[in-house]
Amino acid sequence: MFTGIIQHTIKVKKISGKNQSLFVTYERPKDFGMSIGCSIAVNGVCSTVRSFDDVSWEVEYMPETLRLTSLGTLKIGHVVNIEPTLKLGDELSGHMVQGHVDGVGEVVSILEHGQSWVMTIKAPASVMDYVVHKGSIAVDGISLTVSGVHEKNQTFDVSLIEHTLDHTNLRTKKNRSMVNLEADIIGKYIKKFTTQN
Repeated sequence: MFTGIIQHTIKVKKISGKNQSLFVTYERPKDFGMSIGCSIAVNGVCSTVRSFDDVSWEVEYMPETLRLTSLGTLKIGHVVNIEPTLKLGDELSGHMVQGHVDGVGEVVSILEHGQSWVMTIKAPASVMDYVVHKGSIAVDGISLTVSGVHEKNQTFDVSLIEHTLDHTNLRTKKNRSMVNLEADIIGKYIKKFTTQN
């Protein structure tokens, strides 16, 4: 379980493939603790540490993960968001994020709006079913509040303050950039319970 509060942005150092899996080596921040087998959210995808040293760490992504997320488009030098798992007693500053991506969205526009920016994202119908105005959504693992919903265009807006842009990989996004989306788990349970016969 995660909170969607990004602790670091890091770069991809190495990418290799074997038997349809993708092995990705990332930078390791000096103050970022880890162990073999621990989970770390990378752009919102729960990733298991396969190996690590003082300056890097490696994970393996299976074909199913690559199919359902944007991680298959990673290149060396790409900036990703990382967050460690939530520990008992930690502050829940964002919202409950599982690290299980529901779909990949596409950035439609990023417009300056006063002291903030508004990012519009086109999402699959399976994600839009859970997007509500003022509700929570994880975008590349970042806990954000939905500031607008446009059902006709199958898009939604999130407002971004300068701190968010400075401390996440959203500063690198442009029109047509792909982002991982995870809907609020509470909305999923509510829909399940209300649609049961």
